Amino acid sequence: MDRRRHARFALPPMYSPVEVTCPGVSTSEPLVGHAYDAGAGGLWFEVDDKLEVGDDIKLSVVIPGLRTPIEASASIVRVEGEDDLPPYRVGVEFQAFRTALDGLRYAQALSQRRPRAAA
Repeated sequence: MDRRRHARFALPPMYSPVEVTCPGVSTSEPLVGHAYDAGAGGLWFEVDDKLEVGDDIKLSVVIPGLRTPIEASASIVRVEGEDDLPPYRVGVEFQAFRTALDGLRYAQALSQRRPRAAA
């Protein structure tokens, strides 16, 4: 049963880099990965570091067709992958965009894409 409330849109991972920071975790560099699909409510991406369901993160993602990355805060709702074998696929639900303009740009970018069937 698919519990998603929003259509998902495929992103070309090679052109959709993601940077993730975990507030409260002392690391100087953000985690880097690639987004695979996006929807109005969240994002599905891959990173080499394991994240935990329920953690709050900040992310920056490049959506092809936009000149600058979108920045948002999100909660991790799903993690897939073997415990000690990266990469890990992570599903997040957006909590807020950094600016109202980021939210508008994200929505406009998605409106120009074709939905894909949920995996």
